[in-house]
Amino acid sequence: MSIRHFIEKSKFSHGLAIFLLLGSLLVGVFKLITLEKAREPIKIEENQYLTPGAMGGMYLGSKKSHKYFYPWCVTALKLLVADQVWFSSREEAESRGYVIGRCEGLK
Repeated sequence: MSIRHFIEKSKFSHGLAIFLLLGSLLVGVFKLITLEKAREPIKIEENQYLTPGAMGGMYLGSKKSHKYFYPWCVTALKLLVADQVWFSSREEAESRGYVIGRCEGLK
């Protein structure tokens, strides 16, 4: 095998490799474009159920335990609707005999 023959052969293989890489890249880009078009956009809506104005207060109390929490506390989220009492302030909750429940951010 001569050097000239080797150079000619390697030019062909390099060209083929470049062609295959570009083809793969184009296929990948095409798949990404079609995937992006097919995906439905995320919709962010305001939660009307846990806002203080919608529920009638800033604190949520439990009729069973006589403890109160912020509405977004894990414990408050587990309360049944029938067991819920809403308070506009901590003073209101405490004046009705409720004590602070364990909740992050509520001291």
